Amino acid sequence: MTSSERRALALAGLLAMPPAGRAGPLLDHETQPEAIESPTPAAFTICADHGCARRSRVTLPTAAWAPVRHVFAPPPRDAAEERARIAQAIGLLERIVGPLTDTAHDRAGDLNGFTAPGVQMDCIDESTNTTTYLRMLEADGLLAFHRAGEPQGRGWFVTGFPHWTASVVERGTGRGWAVDSWFHDNGREPPVVPLAEWRAGWEPKD
Repeated sequence: MTSSERRALALAGLLAMPPAGRAGPLLDHETQPEAIESPTPAAFTICADHGCARRSRVTLPTAAWAPVRHVFAPPPRDAAEERARIAQAIGLLERIVGPLTDTAHDRAGDLNGFTAPGVQMDCIDESTNTTTYLRMLEADGLLAFHRAGEPQGRGWFVTGFPHWTASVVERGTGRGWAVDSWFHDNGREPPVVPLAEWRAGWEPKD
């Protein structure tokens, strides 16, 4: 699927997005707090079906969370290594959770969702779910060099089609990094790129 095709179908979730120029949480936490706030492996929510129209409550037993912890053992030596481990953990969690929520066959972008089996996700779903995963990693003490950030937006037709990503913030420097799982099929490691570069329109080459 080409970049232009991905961007064209991203329009489907625009009505669920905040006003132009605003970057922050994608959901109304007053009415939907379970979707993104204080998640734990024992109880969290996964969004799907574009704009978080479908929510699935998930419980992972200790044995299912153990491989996620193993990704961070031994602990990363620096922030760059930790970002690589974060990408590994997000891909792993998607592979674990996908069969439980009928999202295992989610395709990159939005276009292929019309023919792929199961429930598909747009960038709102993906950024919300990845933020949930990041907060679970942080709460479990697995992130030493980063903290989970808020979902971030770009575009609004001035610099391109609107699009959303999860993010992490590097401790000490305060530098933001986009963790964008929307660009790949379910279970692939998401790209982790500087947030400023992502906001300028970054897209993967493959």
